[in-house]
Amino acid sequence: MSPEAKALLALAVASAVVIAVTPSVAAIARRAGVLDHPGGYKQHARATPYLGGIAILLGLLACLPLAGTDSPIPAIAAGAVLICLLGTFDDYLPLSKSVRVAGQAAIAAGVWALGAGWETTLPQWADLVLTIVWVVAATNAFNLFDNLDGAATSVGAGSALGVVGIALFAGGSWPPAILAAGLLGACAAFLRFNLARPARIFLGDGGANLLGFVIAATAMTALGGRTSVTVYLAAALLIAVPLLDTALVSISRSRRGTPILAGGRDHLTHRGQVHLVTERRVAAAAFVAQALLCALSVICLQIGPAAVAVAATAAAAVAVAIVSLEARLEFTEFSPTRLQSARRVG
Repeated sequence: MSPEAKALLALAVASAVVIAVTPSVAAIARRAGVLDHPGGYKQHARATPYLGGIAILLGLLACLPLAGTDSPIPAIAAGAVLICLLGTFDDYLPLSKSVRVAGQAAIAAGVWALGAGWETTLPQWADLVLTIVWVVAATNAFNLFDNLDGAATSVGAGSALGVVGIALFAGGSWPPAILAAGLLGACAAFLRFNLARPARIFLGDGGANLLGFVIAATAMTALGGRTSVTVYLAAALLIAVPLLDTALVSISRSRRGTPILAGGRDHLTHRGQVHLVTERRVAAAAFVAQALLCALSVICLQIGPAAVAVAATAAAAVAVAIVSLEARLEFTEFSPTRLQSARRVG
């Protein structure tokens, strides 16, 4: 079977598994009391089960026979299980930020030791540091972006599509494409439950962390063995939407003296919801934006050194976007009344 056929099959298998297990996972979350209760900046109407990450993990693991057992697939699978369990434990019994980051860094180091980290022409210690920084950054960027129904899952699907494109069509290694295709199918199926009205289940930290880790790990292995500004740019573009959101929130909250990792309604999704109104429209817009940036990632790998010019242009665009969005800060702290009014107009 060709890699392309395996990727399509992995997508279908993961999708079917997630559709089959998600109702049961939600029921377990309710019985165990692993729920996200409304209050404060959280404006959903009722307590909603977490543990969506468990459903996505099961869908992903079902694809392992198609990806094979050669390195680095077992290391990525083991890391995915551990990162999901760490986030799920945090959903049940909140951990301190330092403990969470330390756990993520330890998992990243273990993945690198098992051959699923960055492999460049740099010294080994530099590859290790690069792997830890990349995994922790991606994991937390997706976690921060999980702030509106369907947002992180939609972007995860777009990022996974980008990894598939790199692995199969831009000179990358094909086994990571199978896992990425499985993640794409799992995310697409999960949206059926996450974007229901009201949402039937949330990703939780276990799910958001899982998305960031799998994208980071499959990207590293798909791009492994190459060292250039172009490669690092291509990797960054794969998670560009969560990275932009993290940068925007960090700058915005620093200006206001608010803790960066605190919850709030000042994310890209909330700003976009003022204009797009519904969660489904925001999720669709986030997917399209990330998918287009992933297409740019593939193009950068194809054009090589000329991608530096693309990087400069992209950096300028990001700077303009942050300044523009920050100038409209008043739109982010909208009240429920303001949003209901926007929904009536929409």
